[in-house]
Amino acid sequence: MTLGVILKGFNYLRANKRVDFWFEFLPQLIMLLALFGFMDYLIIVKWLTDYSLVNEKPPSIITTMISMVLGFGESDPRVREAPLIDNQTLVMRIMLITAILCAPIMLLVKPLHERKMM
Repeated sequence: MTLGVILKGFNYLRANKRVDFWFEFLPQLIMLLALFGFMDYLIIVKWLTDYSLVNEKPPSIITTMISMVLGFGESDPRVREAPLIDNQTLVMRIMLITAILCAPIMLLVKPLHERKMM
């Protein structure tokens, strides 16, 4: 997915479509990396961590990503899992806010610009 978005960005640069590049390509790339790139990072961290040294059960990536969206980064207190990274709640909130802010930029700026140009 990232390769497709990057190629799209190169096409916008080649066609000299600056509005499309800044307000479609960059928010798409940021949103993609904030959600899926962060998830990939968590997977790698989980693979490289030895949970036999920790007294809690290994964290679930799916549960972590669901709590990122539905719980605004707060994990369910009933589930006792070790955090994957330091300051996990803060990092997940930053990633979620970044992804949420990218959506209106992608959906509003280009149509408003097109309407202004007409």
